[in-house]
Amino acid sequence: PVLLFVRIIRIVRIIRVIRMIRFLVELKLMIYSIFSTFRSLFWSLVLMVIVMYLCSVCLTQATTQHLLAIEGIPSSSSIMLKHEFGSMSKTGLTLFKSVMGGVSW
Repeated sequence: PVLLFVRIIRIVRIIRVIRMIRFLVELKLMIYSIFSTFRSLFWSLVLMVIVMYLCSVCLTQATTQHLLAIEGIPSSSSIMLKHEFGSMSKTGLTLFKSVMGGVSW
């Protein structure tokens, strides 16, 4: 009787392990799917950086031309423009904040 009980427990354990293997196969498939999307994510981020760089160049150029045109007339808007769009790095940061929802247009 005791050996029969031990055998039944072993059979139950084996059945549980077989069930877990089925879940592990599904988990492995999900992890593989997540890792296979990293390449697409990388190229999407590269494209977003290129678009933001091109927009930064255009906005910095337009801001610089505008500030040179109104050089003798200081105003609060020109100070704000110089602060937010005065250089490529400032313009890129302002665009990034705008895209992420940190700064309103």
